[in-house]
Amino acid sequence: MLELITPKQSQKIDKLTIELGIEDSVLMEIAAKSIFDLIKSKFKNLENKTVYVFCGKGNNGGDGFVVARWLQNYKANVLVLLLNSEDEIQGLPKKKLELYKKAGGKVLSEISKNDLEILENPDFVVDALYGTGFRGELRGIASQAVKKVNSFQTKVFAVDIPSGLNGANGMAKGEVVKADFTVTFGKIKTGLYINSAQEFTGKITAVDIGFLPEAEEKVGFEAKLVTKEAICKILPKRKKTDYKNSVGKVFVWAGSEGMTGAGILASKVTLVAGAGLTTLAVPQNLNTIFEENLTEVMTFPFEFSTKTLTDFKEKINWSDVCLFGPGLGASKATRNLFLKILAELKRSEKLCVLDADALNLLAEKSDFSLLPRNAILTPHLGEFARLTKLTKTEICENILDVGKDFSKKHSVVLVLKGAPTVTFCGSEAFVNSTGNSGMATAGSGDVLSGIIASLLSQTKKPLEAAINGVFLHGLSGDLATKNKTEFALTASDLIDFLPKAFKKIRKI
Repeated sequence: MLELITPKQSQKIDKLTIELGIEDSVLMEIAAKSIFDLIKSKFKNLENKTVYVFCGKGNNGGDGFVVARWLQNYKANVLVLLLNSEDEIQGLPKKKLELYKKAGGKVLSEISKNDLEILENPDFVVDALYGTGFRGELRGIASQAVKKVNSFQTKVFAVDIPSGLNGANGMAKGEVVKADFTVTFGKIKTGLYINSAQEFTGKITAVDIGFLPEAEEKVGFEAKLVTKEAICKILPKRKKTDYKNSVGKVFVWAGSEGMTGAGILASKVTLVAGAGLTTLAVPQNLNTIFEENLTEVMTFPFEFSTKTLTDFKEKINWSDVCLFGPGLGASKATRNLFLKILAELKRSEKLCVLDADALNLLAEKSDFSLLPRNAILTPHLGEFARLTKLTKTEICENILDVGKDFSKKHSVVLVLKGAPTVTFCGSEAFVNSTGNSGMATAGSGDVLSGIIASLLSQTKKPLEAAINGVFLHGLSGDLATKNKTEFALTASDLIDFLPKAFKKIRKI
């Protein structure tokens, strides 16, 4: 897995590296050269290419001046566009600006709206306006400059981060550069992957510019980016002597009138993901629907009565893992039974996955002491807002801290679904790197909860099951999208392509 750091951590690493003897000028030169090398790999001949390099007055702008100098040396037709006056540029960035000008570089400072309007479409653009420390919303000429960048029909290369994007939380307020390529220095910043970041970053390349390992180790990291190589190492493995009772038994309570599909999807995928046996608890009057749509899954038809809890306890004891919630509904009888069953799960220390209506019922009760230790909760942002009593904005602005605090406080594994999905376990956060917008479809979350429950029944390791399940779910979506496009994807496709996702990971 790749370590992700916050902008503050990045600044500390930079400072420590300089204190340990690496000059800041050297770091800036290496950083800028890495961007130039990427540009050069995309354009066979830079001579006479028209390039706009948009620069701010800070170190990000300094990187831009060095990139501009390299482009100038390769006979590109470069124009540096400065938001500020040249007098406002100080320190190291000032020195790099002067070197660029000595190489014959052209500068247009204190750009105006009129300056922007007369700019013709270039061959490509370099965005070096603002760095990873940016917060808030771009205004005035800065906002207009970004809007102009986004209007060009050409490739955009962002220095460290697209300008206007929050480097810590990936939130976008106002105008943000939509880059085709983002070159970030050292470890990847958290704001390049979480919340809405993917809308703006394009292809992310992390380059080693010489930060000292001892500095990086001392500062640490904030989260990890889940990679296929990491997943390959922790996927469940079969023994030759395994049989259906030994590879995982899952008890699912899902589906109700009008939402039978949720139960069908969640239970069906448990077997596709590797569980040996699955039993689905369904309302007696809907059993025929489930029987006709599920061949391998066993059904447990029930009616609400004094005997129901006892019957459920038998199924809980039979299973390795319980999955409750998809399409469950919120009737009074369901609510009462769920709370009693939750107490049984805690008493028996049964491994479980809680999703959808199970989370909504839990939010209504607001008593997290009912939760079994190491339960896996899989809310989307709206459900998590109900669980935490926070607004969606409050969560997104501090998503890593909020997720870690919730997981730690309630001793659960939290799978916060989104683009991307982030999994939390105590003070650890794992950012998923698979999935696409085609998965924004009814039943996608039901499939995810079923995959996680299945993997949990096989490994008995909640964190590994959650991380693996999220990655495989997203990879299945990516494979399905290549075959069907993002517009035509359904939740059933995620199940159909799951075997190919497993196969792809096993090949690594």
